[in-house]
Amino acid sequence: MKKTLYLLVTLFASAIFLVACSSKQSIDGVYYRLEVSSENEDKVEYDGIDPETKLEIDGSEGTYWYGSKAMKIHVDQENQTITSKYKSFSYQSIPKDKMLVLENGQKTVYLVKENSPLYNQYKDK
Repeated sequence: MKKTLYLLVTLFASAIFLVACSSKQSIDGVYYRLEVSSENEDKVEYDGIDPETKLEIDGSEGTYWYGSKAMKIHVDQENQTITSKYKSFSYQSIPKDKMLVLENGQKTVYLVKENSPLYNQYKDK
């Protein structure tokens, strides 16, 4: 009886783990940097979108654009990191807002996916 219970608990835990791992959403797309007007522990407010700074992500590869300059990036969705030749950022995906928040200990960058509601709200400001 005890062995059966342990087996059932193990199977249940494995099923939860597999569902959690398989539910990771793709972050593919084009993201623009949100210009921050104020930031505190509870809330970040934005002024608009910086059209010169964007990330294009396609699977594990991508391009960081700053004006007309481009730099290749590598995206590790399992470890949630974005790495270029010069810097590495951890990121958090916020699916409901279609945002990425990048952090490297010195800097936090807020990115919003092109054509999302938040993007449309700030694109003309």
